[in-house]
Amino acid sequence: KTGQDYTVLPIPYGLKQTMDWVKRIGENLSVMPDMKKLEQEACVVRENIGEEVDALKRMIANLTIRGGIIADRSMKDEDLYGEGWCWDDDNPELSPLVYHRKDYMIEAFQKALYNANVNLNPDLNPNGNLSPLTSNLSPLNIEITHSLREVLVPMMKHSNNLYAESMYYQIGLLKGKPSTAKKAKAIEEEVLKKAPSLNGRDGVGPHRFADGSGLSLYNYVSADILVAFLRYAYHNKDIYLELYDALPIAGVDGTLKDRMKNTPAMDNVHAKTGTLSGVSSLAGYCKTRDGRTLAFAIINQGVMKGSYAKALQDKLCNAMCE
Repeated sequence: KTGQDYTVLPIPYGLKQTMDWVKRIGENLSVMPDMKKLEQEACVVRENIGEEVDALKRMIANLTIRGGIIADRSMKDEDLYGEGWCWDDDNPELSPLVYHRKDYMIEAFQKALYNANVNLNPDLNPNGNLSPLTSNLSPLNIEITHSLREVLVPMMKHSNNLYAESMYYQIGLLKGKPSTAKKAKAIEEEVLKKAPSLNGRDGVGPHRFADGSGLSLYNYVSADILVAFLRYAYHNKDIYLELYDALPIAGVDGTLKDRMKNTPAMDNVHAKTGTLSGVSSLAGYCKTRDGRTLAFAIINQGVMKGSYAKALQDKLCNAMCE
């Protein structure tokens, strides 16, 4: 259902990380939502809303909006954190209204409007913010969209956990609103059932999926499962080509930029890193000297120093590439 040009994010005012449409901003100005596009929205972080506010300012400078702003959060559930996330970690908040990793979008947008001399005055609306839209309102639809590739590449190259969770809820949305982690897990299980069996075995053993980023301590995933997913992607070229290009490249970019330099693995291994306290992993693809493509997964547990685990992973990758 998705591909490299799949649009994950149509946003009013170009607010790239939100899943909300500003449904009503007064009696004389409104944003009319496209309900089909609304179904595709995901929470991708946005660090600067200045360009959207500037565009709005040019159109309605020095305007007082008779009413307030209402945000639709119905795209996903109300859980701000993933299952099994550590309470003392600096985790992002999983809201459709994420701004600088926190559930602060509407407040920041209102402040930016105020600084641009666009004033909100709910007291001027006698019917309150929930009064219905009327046919004489002027539609405003400033929109910026993102393809799957534009989200996938920074998510994988730089191990962006918020982007990963955003994509997770985007996947869950395929089973209807509101998107939930449970719905995303169900789709993971469906894909896993289609994955090629390993060594002639049916299935890949006990496992548990908890979130989309891997921050949860309740994820129980074996190297077999990771390789099964990698093999499934390899045998589906539309998936593989996008995934392969998005993975960090040893000695070249992303989280592998400073690893495996000047070795057979450099510019060969395309793999995703994974790190938790005491756990270090690496999973992806490499090519052997005779041109074969290998899918591999390495998970080191009980690690006291991450550098030791990474050194072992690098040696194993070099051995596969030689």
